[in-house]
Amino acid sequence: MDVFIKLLKSMLIPTNAEGTHFALKRSEKREGFCAKFINHSAFDLSKLEATLQSIKPDWKVLHFEASKSFDQKTGKPMSSPERLYFGPSKEIDETDEILNLFG
Repeated sequence: MDVFIKLLKSMLIPTNAEGTHFALKRSEKREGFCAKFINHSAFDLSKLEATLQSIKPDWKVLHFEASKSFDQKTGKPMSSPERLYFGPSKEIDETDEILNLFG
């Protein structure tokens, strides 16, 4: 899994000057993780997917573009930043294994 994590970090923009922290957290809507601040000059979704599939065949990587919508309850505009999701294709919770690598 270290190969995937190293590749993922190379495709993200660090959130600190030292380059040791990244915007990665557990997904709020499904099992898995979301990563933000994609470095578009290094981003290669195909390579990221292939690497993850070689390590965890039952996991997937999804790329979500930034979007705007309206909150149905309040009627106020909402925005969602561009992000990557990676996690189990099925309802399998192995998230602590990945989270510990970023601890």
